[in-house]
Amino acid sequence: MTEIINWRQIMSLNKIKNILVAIPMTFNLFGPVQFEGANKGYTRPEWSFIGSALSSSTKLLWLSHGFPCVANARWLVIWNPGSSNNKIRLISFDSGPSNITEIGVINGKDVNTPLAQAILIKDHLNDLVDNRINKHIGFQVSGDGTGYIIYESRVEIVFDEGAC
Repeated sequence: MTEIINWRQIMSLNKIKNILVAIPMTFNLFGPVQFEGANKGYTRPEWSFIGSALSSSTKLLWLSHGFPCVANARWLVIWNPGSSNNKIRLISFDSGPSNITEIGVINGKDVNTPLAQAILIKDHLNDLVDNRINKHIGFQVSGDGTGYIIYESRVEIVFDEGAC
């Protein structure tokens, strides 16, 4: 291909699949924040969103527009859990929030240093893509009341029609 393709020539993902092999996408649900972290809190026994604004740690995935299959996807959290009783989970949900569905849980450890922990989320995202369902993606914490620090929470996805 000798021409540069500008954005206006690419009108839909159906056209992109003829040009690109894979489409990587990364979005942050929180952070990154270096050094001391930006979300410091204390867990409660029930699952709860961090902070006082739900929208600051969630994103809406507009999957109803038709995306290629998800070839690879993971949720990465960089945090200091503060306790093995603290947990953080990735969820999908409708506005409200309502219809909360747990995608995966990361268990804390008894350490006071930052950890990078990840879970694979390909299957859940492919269900949403296959059914063309728009969903919010976010995370919640729970635990025994000890403190935690979150440095970053992000979702990394690679869409690839050849993965279907």
